[in-house]
Amino acid sequence: MKNLRNAAVNKGLYNVYSPCLGVWEPKDVYNCACFGMVRSHWNLPQIYEFLVAQGLNKANRPNVPFNYVILRQDGLRKYAPFQRQHFVPLCDLEHYVGKRINVRAILRTVIYRPNSIHLALCDGSCAIQSDDEAFWVQATDEVLKKHGIQSRLVAGECITLKKVTVPHQGQGRRLQIDKDTRIEIAY
Repeated sequence: MKNLRNAAVNKGLYNVYSPCLGVWEPKDVYNCACFGMVRSHWNLPQIYEFLVAQGLNKANRPNVPFNYVILRQDGLRKYAPFQRQHFVPLCDLEHYVGKRINVRAILRTVIYRPNSIHLALCDGSCAIQSDDEAFWVQATDEVLKKHGIQSRLVAGECITLKKVTVPHQGQGRRLQIDKDTRIEIAY
Protein backbone atom coordinates (compact mmCIF):
# COMPACT_ATOMS: atom_id res chain seq x y z
CA MET A 1 0.00 0.00 0.00
CA LYS A 2 2.84 2.38 0.83
CA ASN A 3 4.55 1.70 -2.49
CA LEU A 4 1.32 2.16 -4.46
CA ARG A 5 0.62 5.44 -2.69
CA ASN A 6 4.15 6.72 -3.36
CA ALA A 7 3.99 5.71 -7.03
CA ALA A 8 0.59 7.36 -7.62
CA VAL A 9 1.75 10.62 -6.03
CA ASN A 10 5.16 10.62 -7.74
CA LYS A 11 3.47 10.24 -11.16
CA GLY A 12 1.43 13.36 -10.45
CA LEU A 13 -1.88 11.52 -10.57
CA TYR A 14 -2.90 12.44 -7.03
CA ASN A 15 -1.88 14.41 -4.01
CA VAL A 16 -1.79 12.77 -0.60
CA TYR A 17 -4.15 14.13 2.01
CA SER A 18 -2.54 12.65 5.09
CA PRO A 19 -0.44 13.84 7.99
CA CYS A 20 2.91 12.56 6.79
CA LEU A 21 3.22 14.60 3.61
CA GLY A 22 5.86 16.79 5.25
CA VAL A 23 5.20 19.70 7.55
CA TRP A 24 7.54 22.24 5.92
CA GLU A 25 6.73 22.26 2.21
CA PRO A 26 5.31 19.96 -0.46
CA LYS A 27 7.74 17.29 -1.65
CA ASP A 28 8.78 16.77 -5.26
CA VAL A 29 9.32 13.05 -4.74
CA TYR A 30 7.29 11.12 -2.23
CA ASN A 31 9.32 8.37 -0.56
CA CYS A 32 7.59 7.89 2.75
CA ALA A 33 7.07 4.68 4.71
CA CYS A 34 4.74 6.32 7.24
CA PHE A 35 0.99 6.06 7.35
CA GLY A 36 -1.51 8.34 8.96
CA MET A 37 -3.74 6.92 11.65
CA VAL A 38 -7.13 8.07 12.76
CA ARG A 39 -8.77 8.16 16.18
CA SER A 40 -12.28 6.78 15.88
CA HIS A 41 -14.71 4.99 18.14
CA TRP A 42 -16.90 2.15 16.97
CA ASN A 43 -17.80 -1.37 17.97
CA LEU A 44 -15.06 -3.91 17.47
CA PRO A 45 -15.46 -5.92 14.27
CA GLN A 46 -16.92 -9.35 15.00
CA ILE A 47 -13.93 -11.10 13.43
CA TYR A 48 -11.66 -9.30 15.88
CA GLU A 49 -13.88 -10.25 18.83
CA PHE A 50 -13.80 -13.85 17.61
CA LEU A 51 -10.00 -13.87 17.35
CA VAL A 52 -9.62 -12.38 20.83
CA ALA A 53 -12.01 -15.02 22.21
CA GLN A 54 -9.86 -17.70 20.53
CA GLY A 55 -6.73 -16.46 22.31
CA LEU A 56 -5.37 -13.63 20.16
CA ASN A 57 -3.27 -11.55 22.50
CA LYS A 58 -1.17 -9.44 20.16
CA ALA A 59 -2.65 -5.94 20.10
CA ASN A 60 -5.43 -7.10 22.45
CA ARG A 61 -7.01 -3.77 23.27
CA PRO A 62 -10.44 -2.19 23.22
CA ASN A 63 -9.71 -0.04 20.18
CA VAL A 64 -8.26 -1.07 16.84
CA PRO A 65 -6.18 1.53 15.00
CA PHE A 66 -6.16 1.32 11.24
CA ASN A 67 -3.98 2.85 8.56
CA TYR A 68 -5.39 4.93 5.79
CA VAL A 69 -4.38 6.87 2.74
CA ILE A 70 -6.48 9.51 1.06
CA LEU A 71 -5.56 10.34 -2.52
CA ARG A 72 -7.04 13.52 -3.97
CA GLN A 73 -6.68 15.64 -7.06
CA ASP A 74 -7.29 19.05 -5.51
CA GLY A 75 -3.91 19.75 -3.90
CA LEU A 76 -5.33 20.02 -0.37
CA ARG A 77 -3.24 18.96 2.61
CA LYS A 78 -4.23 17.81 6.10
CA TYR A 79 -1.89 20.31 7.77
CA ALA A 80 -0.90 23.59 6.19
CA PRO A 81 2.88 23.93 5.81
CA PHE A 82 4.47 25.47 8.90
CA GLN A 83 6.91 28.35 9.03
CA ARG A 84 10.46 27.32 9.92
CA GLN A 85 11.14 30.63 11.65
CA HIS A 86 11.53 29.24 15.17
CA PHE A 87 11.61 25.50 14.45
CA VAL A 88 14.41 23.12 13.45
CA PRO A 89 13.71 20.43 10.84
CA LEU A 90 14.62 16.95 12.05
CA CYS A 91 17.16 16.54 9.25
CA ASP A 92 19.22 19.37 10.79
CA LEU A 93 19.41 18.08 14.37
CA GLU A 94 23.07 17.10 14.05
CA HIS A 95 23.94 20.82 13.95
CA TYR A 96 22.24 21.44 17.31
CA VAL A 97 23.84 18.80 19.56
CA GLY A 98 23.69 19.91 23.19
CA LYS A 99 21.36 22.83 22.38
CA ARG A 100 17.72 23.53 23.13
CA ILE A 101 15.51 23.80 20.10
CA ASN A 102 11.88 23.83 18.99
CA VAL A 103 10.55 20.98 16.83
CA ARG A 104 7.26 20.52 15.00
CA ALA A 105 6.50 17.10 13.55
CA ILE A 106 3.93 14.37 13.03
CA LEU A 107 3.70 11.45 15.42
CA ARG A 108 4.92 8.48 13.40
CA THR A 109 4.57 5.85 16.12
CA VAL A 110 3.28 5.93 19.70
CA ILE A 111 4.31 3.18 22.12
CA TYR A 112 2.76 3.05 25.57
CA ARG A 113 4.81 1.27 28.22
CA PRO A 114 3.92 0.93 31.93
CA ASN A 115 6.04 3.92 33.04
CA SER A 116 6.69 5.80 29.81
CA ILE A 117 5.37 6.82 26.41
CA HIS A 118 7.71 6.69 23.42
CA LEU A 119 6.92 8.97 20.49
CA ALA A 120 8.56 8.59 17.07
CA LEU A 121 8.59 11.82 15.09
CA CYS A 122 8.67 12.60 11.37
CA ASP A 123 8.46 16.03 9.73
CA GLY A 124 9.02 15.00 6.12
CA SER A 125 12.50 16.56 6.00
CA CYS A 126 14.13 13.14 5.66
CA ALA A 127 12.91 9.76 4.46
CA ILE A 128 12.31 7.44 7.41
CA GLN A 129 11.73 3.85 6.39
CA SER A 130 11.51 2.22 9.83
CA ASP A 131 11.18 3.07 13.50
CA ASP A 132 14.91 2.41 13.89
CA GLU A 133 15.59 5.49 11.73
CA ALA A 134 12.99 7.68 13.43
CA PHE A 135 13.56 10.53 15.87
CA TRP A 136 12.22 9.71 19.33
CA VAL A 137 11.13 11.54 22.46
CA GLN A 138 10.11 9.86 25.70
CA ALA A 139 7.48 11.23 28.08
CA THR A 140 5.21 10.05 30.88
CA ASP A 141 1.47 10.35 31.47
CA GLU A 142 2.19 12.95 34.16
CA VAL A 143 4.20 15.12 31.77
CA LEU A 144 1.50 14.96 29.09
CA LYS A 145 -1.27 15.75 31.60
CA LYS A 146 0.75 18.74 32.81
CA HIS A 147 0.46 20.09 29.26
CA GLY A 148 -3.28 19.44 29.05
CA ILE A 149 -3.01 16.25 27.00
CA GLN A 150 -5.61 13.94 28.52
CA SER A 151 -6.44 11.44 25.78
CA ARG A 152 -4.17 8.74 24.38
CA LEU A 153 -1.99 9.84 21.51
CA VAL A 154 -2.08 8.09 18.15
CA ALA A 155 0.10 8.34 15.07
CA GLY A 156 -0.83 11.09 12.64
CA GLU A 157 -1.26 13.85 15.19
CA CYS A 158 0.87 16.98 14.93
CA ILE A 159 3.14 17.67 17.91
CA THR A 160 5.01 20.84 18.82
CA LEU A 161 7.92 20.51 21.24
CA LYS A 162 9.45 23.73 22.55
CA LYS A 163 12.74 23.75 24.43
CA VAL A 164 13.80 20.15 23.85
CA THR A 165 17.48 19.24 24.01
CA VAL A 166 19.37 17.44 21.27
CA PRO A 167 21.53 14.89 23.12
CA HIS A 168 25.17 14.25 22.37
CA GLN A 169 26.02 11.76 19.67
CA GLY A 170 25.96 8.12 20.65
CA GLN A 171 22.54 8.45 22.27
CA GLY A 172 20.68 7.76 19.04
CA ARG A 173 18.05 9.96 17.46
CA ARG A 174 16.42 10.98 20.72
CA LEU A 175 15.27 14.34 21.97
CA GLN A 176 15.20 15.03 25.69
CA ILE A 177 12.38 16.82 27.45
CA ASP A 178 12.70 18.42 30.87
CA LYS A 179 10.73 20.68 33.22
CA ASP A 180 11.04 23.66 30.83
CA THR A 181 9.84 21.76 27.74
CA ARG A 182 6.43 22.73 26.35
CA ILE A 183 4.29 20.20 24.46
CA GLU A 184 1.29 20.90 22.25
CA ILE A 185 -0.81 18.48 20.19
CA ALA A 186 -2.95 19.49 17.18
CA TYR A 187 -5.68 16.87 16.86
